[in-house]
Amino acid sequence: MTQKLNPKDIDIVSFIPSYLFRKFEKRLDYYWTDNWEKEGIDAYLVELYMGQHPRFFEYESNLENWRKLYTSTKAKDNFVGANKGFLIVRIK
Repeated sequence: MTQKLNPKDIDIVSFIPSYLFRKFEKRLDYYWTDNWEKEGIDAYLVELYMGQHPRFFEYESNLENWRKLYTSTKAKDNFVGANKGFLIVRIK
């Protein structure tokens, strides 16, 4: 979410439960950035692991990295460190 009149792109990060990610992995390949860059969309898919999963802590670490990358503006922007808007859509 931005107040820029003509943003360079829109970043979309989709967190998908592991059981769905694995089930539809081949189909999900289409939704990565490479297929959407021309449209101005940076798309990333993150496999979501629940608390008991052996890779849960790896997921938590990656989640924190995503937060750092996408919740505030970068050093090259006019308003360094300004919070960015976030839109969360939960599909059940």
